[in-house]
Amino acid sequence: MNPSPGPSLGISLILLSVLGVLVFLALLFVVIARVQKTVLAKVIARLEERVAKTIPTEQIVRKDTVVVSFGLDSRGVTQSRGNGALVLTPTHLRWLQLVPESSDVSMPLANITAVGTKRSHLGKTYGKPLLHVTFTVDGKADSIAWFSMDVPGWIASLEQARTSVQPAAPALAP
Repeated sequence: MNPSPGPSLGISLILLSVLGVLVFLALLFVVIARVQKTVLAKVIARLEERVAKTIPTEQIVRKDTVVVSFGLDSRGVTQSRGNGALVLTPTHLRWLQLVPESSDVSMPLANITAVGTKRSHLGKTYGKPLLHVTFTVDGKADSIAWFSMDVPGWIASLEQARTSVQPAAPALAP
């Protein structure tokens, strides 16, 4: 007479199944993390290349290539938003959007009227404070918001740059 496998074999199979699922999930997490890291590295490289082609290195006071735009107020909620590079020069704050490049923005520091933070912009939020910049173009007020890993640092850099800039330069239309 063969003894019955009993409850201990059933529990062992359940534990092995759970362990197998956990190993699979861990491997899946590693693969996804590597893919994200690779994609982010390619995005950063493309943005670094765009910045290098667009702005002379000696003019760059500060730059960040891991920034997300929440859009210009004047373009409304249907505009394309996305990743890009935020670049501060002695005279301008520049936004170079990855795609489409037509969403780039250049604002003279002299035209910036306020720098601060907001929790949301144009109905979108990131769950963290956004860098919010208000400025004028042809005498009309506009604003834009970004998520950056260093919003306080950007605010400090912009405030410092604004205090040393000359009177208003002509604004470049966004």
